[in-house]
Order: sequence, then C-alpha cells, then structure tokens
Amino acid sequence: MTYPVIPIRWQRDAPRVVRDDLDLSEHPLAGTPCAHCDGPLDGQDPVAIVAVGPAPDDPAEIERHDEGRWYSADGVLCHDVCAPAFDPATLTRAPVTRR
Repeated sequence: MTYPVIPIRWQRDAPRVVRDDLDLSEHPLAGTPCAHCDGPLDGQDPVAIVAVGPAPDDPAEIERHDEGRWYSADGVLCHDVCAPAFDPATLTRAPVTRR
C-alpha cells in the first residue's frame, strides 16, 4: 500500500502524533488510506499526522535525528483513533527523490 508522505518538523523524543484534529472532508488527500488500518480517510472522522522519522535517503536529516535535534521528518496520515496504535516500523518506505 502507498501512503502520502507529509513533511513535518519533528524531534526524536517528541510525541509521534503531531496533530490529531485534521478535517479532510474537502481536502485533496480525502480518500487516501489510513497508514494503520488501510481504511479510507474519507473526511467523516478526524485525521492525525504521525511522525515516521527521517527520509531513508537523506543523510543530513538522519544525522539530526540521531543527535536529537529538530529536523524535517516524514509523516503519514492515520485516523485519529488509529494513530496511537500505529507503529512506524511496520511501514515499508522506499527512498524518495526530493526536489
């Protein structure tokens, strides 16, 4: 399954649930799958952004992460009720070419 990646500012020891009150009812990402349950984010339920960690192909951000500094992390969308149970280790991520 493919999930949209949301760029966020995050710090390694900060809570993984970055935001938990998004309304996607009229957003272009409405209908994309939840990164935890794969159910559609249809705008009926609140949506959360969950930090996954640094992009696997970005050594500078990986270094900042390892040092405990703030950095640009990848985040994914989950249903608000799914977000606490989401485990980033279960997500398969391929390197992404950034512009």
